[in-house]
Amino acid sequence: MKSIYLLLILTLFISCDDENSQDANSLLKKYDGVKSESFGVTYYFSDSARVTAELKAKHIIEKEYKEPKVEVIHIIDQGLRLNFLNSRGKAHSFIEADSGRFYIKDRKGSLFGNVKMLNSKGESLETEVLHWNEKKDSIFTDQKVRIETSDKIIIGKRGFRSNKEFTNYIIYGIEGEIETEDDI
Repeated sequence: MKSIYLLLILTLFISCDDENSQDANSLLKKYDGVKSESFGVTYYFSDSARVTAELKAKHIIEKEYKEPKVEVIHIIDQGLRLNFLNSRGKAHSFIEADSGRFYIKDRKGSLFGNVKMLNSKGESLETEVLHWNEKKDSIFTDQKVRIETSDKIIIGKRGFRSNKEFTNYIIYGIEGEIETEDDI
């Protein structure tokens, strides 16, 4: 019986040629698989020992890719809330979305589906895709946006760019401004 197992193992090793094993090895180098899976997560982003943002998510999957560079990605697939915090640790703006991806080493994120943002002035943003670059302190999209202020609604056909506080922004391809009922 032992000799049958030994023969089977030797056959497997001999039947694998170098070309097939190199292809398999290169695939393993590129994607290392799911590193972890977490539920009910609160994740903190910091800069210079100060917490700058707080991410709350129902479900996060952490994946690691090794080529072309080592990249850890957090995939959120059951909704999220990202709070941007001031120097006292209080939220001054927040974003909610259906899903997202965060690239840990690059300090960037992309949010997808029913993306809604609210700032400290009560202004709101709605879009389907929103990107966050923590290093540059910016949020942006090239998708259609709807921004509502206290006195008007602004539609941007080609997206917008803003600071993460969503207080200083540029809207691209303005389709129109609509005054709200309070001003009429």
